[in-house]
Amino acid sequence: MFFSLSVDAVLVVILILFGLMQQWPWNLAI
Repeated sequence: MFFSLSVDAVLVVILILFGLMQQWPWNLAI
C-alpha cells in the first residue's frame, strides 16, 4: 500500500512540475 501511495505522489509531483514548465517560457531559453 505504501509503495502504491508513493507512486501516486510522485506522479502528482511530475504533473505539477510539467505544468509549471509549460507556464514558464524562460525555461525554453536555458
